[in-house]
Amino acid sequence: MRPLSERSLLLLLLAAVQFTHIMDFMIMMPLGPQLMRELRLMHQNALHPPTHFLSNPNRQLKTENEHDH
Repeated sequence: MRPLSERSLLLLLLAAVQFTHIMDFMIMMPLGPQLMRELRLMHQNALHPPTHFLSNPNRQLKTENEHDH
């Protein structure tokens, strides 16, 4: 059996990363609402992009218990 070329190794690595990404998407997406409930995150907090928090590092996510009614 001859060793794999660099090109074949790169292709194998890219295929493995793509497969892992697709499997993660298929497993985690349906769990989104359940994870948000378990972590007590409010839906409006999930809509802010991460860059929003870079402009104000003191801002924290509010949980359901901290939300003003």
